[in-house]
Amino acid sequence: MGMEDNFDDIYAQECGVTAEWLKPMAYANFFFPKSFKRNPDEEVKFLDCELPYIGKLLRFGGQNWSFLEEMELEWTTAADDRRRSIPPIGPNRFFPNTPVHIHSTFMIDDVKLHADFLTWSRTGPNNGFYEYRVYRDKRLVNRGGNAGLSIGGNSIIHWPLASVVNDYLILFWRYPSEKPPITVPKPKIYCRE
Repeated sequence: MGMEDNFDDIYAQECGVTAEWLKPMAYANFFFPKSFKRNPDEEVKFLDCELPYIGKLLRFGGQNWSFLEEMELEWTTAADDRRRSIPPIGPNRFFPNTPVHIHSTFMIDDVKLHADFLTWSRTGPNNGFYEYRVYRDKRLVNRGGNAGLSIGGNSIIHWPLASVVNDYLILFWRYPSEKPPITVPKPKIYCRE
């Protein structure tokens, strides 16, 4: 779904994101420890294909999951997105096309969830991230995405977001397009085998 003109923030009351997301430690404390101390049960492993492809069968949380459907979400632009923040965010070394914060609220198995997509990039040193977060009653269920840092070399960590809700798993894997209109890939729904 295109996002460039959708500024009616109908999901603000469901959002659990705080202003901390604009600070480098918001992603560094999550992504970098995971790259050094990996837990196989926290990682998404496709059983029927190799990355970068997204398969119909996966393993997560010590269980097998099979693809059910893609879900269409309606995304809106949050108040702290660069396109509508008052006062404007920046410059704070942010690249001109960031920060971006869009979100959506949806139901899975009669459970109301809220998803956020967050991203920013900064200079000095170049660093940034994109991240999906899923909340239930404003409490974080899980988060995942991609973080990168360049200090004489590059470090990139990719950690897809998989969140379990009852007998279902929602998978956010790809990041939205960066060129207007911003479009968000449909999350994939899997069911427990």
